Amino acid sequence: MPLFDAGRKFYVLVQNKGDYGSGEILDENRNKIGLMHRVDISIGGKIELKDLEGEAECVLYEKIVAPRQIFSVKDSSGNFLGRIKWNAGGGIQSQLWLEGPGGTQLFQARGNLMRRDFTIFNPNGLEVAQVNRLDKWNGTSVKGMFDYKRKFRLQITDDAVGRVDARLLVGFVIVIGNFFHN
Repeated sequence: MPLFDAGRKFYVLVQNKGDYGSGEILDENRNKIGLMHRVDISIGGKIELKDLEGEAECVLYEKIVAPRQIFSVKDSSGNFLGRIKWNAGGGIQSQLWLEGPGGTQLFQARGNLMRRDFTIFNPNGLEVAQVNRLDKWNGTSVKGMFDYKRKFRLQITDDAVGRVDARLLVGFVIVIGNFFHN
């Protein structure tokens, strides 16, 4: 099954600490299905999402000259898919949103107080996916104190599987990791 197969419902992203976007992409059975690769020498941040053969299927670009962090999501040909922004003054609840090519809002992600769990909604307010940080208790035990990897699970709802572009949702997960957990 390809990395961004329309029928895929689960993604587990394992980000290496300090790499801000490098690591493995796993399926629900913890089988490796792809890689995240942070390009070290680039203006701004560039994160490539690659299949197991090493072909980039999606690329995230961080805008470096902006009052707040903004990430653009592009396909492997460089076509613009969307732009992820966050509400810096959102108060207690963390909010991010994704705008499509025309500037219209495609999705909004709302996080809980501790920013460990997020729900992604479409513009009509219907839930599209859940994002959960799987390593919530790292650092609270001797074993977890030395585990520097961050793990996030993306679960796409049954109604949204095949109807939403998973590249955008996986991009949301990476941006959540970069905004709130670095």
